[in-house]
Amino acid sequence: YLHTPEVKALRKAIKDEVNLGNPILYQSNRSNFGRFRKDVNVHWDLAIHDLYIIKSLFGKRPLSVSASGVKSHSGYNETFCQILIRYEEGFNASIVVNWLSPCKFRDTVIIGSKGSLFYDDCLSENKITIYKNEIPEKLETIDYNRPLLKEKIYLKKTEAIQNQINSFMKLIKKRDCKNDNAMFALDILILLESIDRSIENNGDFVPVSTVEVL
Repeated sequence: YLHTPEVKALRKAIKDEVNLGNPILYQSNRSNFGRFRKDVNVHWDLAIHDLYIIKSLFGKRPLSVSASGVKSHSGYNETFCQILIRYEEGFNASIVVNWLSPCKFRDTVIIGSKGSLFYDDCLSENKITIYKNEIPEKLETIDYNRPLLKEKIYLKKTEAIQNQINSFMKLIKKRDCKNDNAMFALDILILLESIDRSIENNGDFVPVSTVEVL
């Protein structure tokens, strides 16, 4: 997902504070029917994509996580999971992942103080919409009758796997052997393990540990 034109466009839109302002919430729904597996649970299968995207887009450190899961069938791990992650600077993420849904959803809403971004990965094209719905600090001043302005982001279609290969080849040619990517992945694994611990503790918020680089 990190090499799709849509995630790159989201990153660019977020950097432009005119579009989003101060980021408040990342909300995602990844649902589909199966495939049911015994070797992994639904959040290690699906939520991992959102964790990568969030870290790539915002670079914020997760502080704590609360998660609850459903083991709907004997012999299988969680087939449904809802996750709430608290990040530094007051940013939050809400993620729902589901193997039980008869319909496929890949919806993401990124909400900021000046606007929102809606990303529907199930669409064949024009997957991102910018909404100009400013959220003031004093909520009582909101004018609900004000027309909601929105605009589509039009992108050229490219293959994510080809973009990833090109990026990898550039690193090889530059002899760039930094461990940034390894540390990036390790942070995601630590967060997934924290989600597991929260589920084991009936959804209690558990702290997300950090890795010290020597």
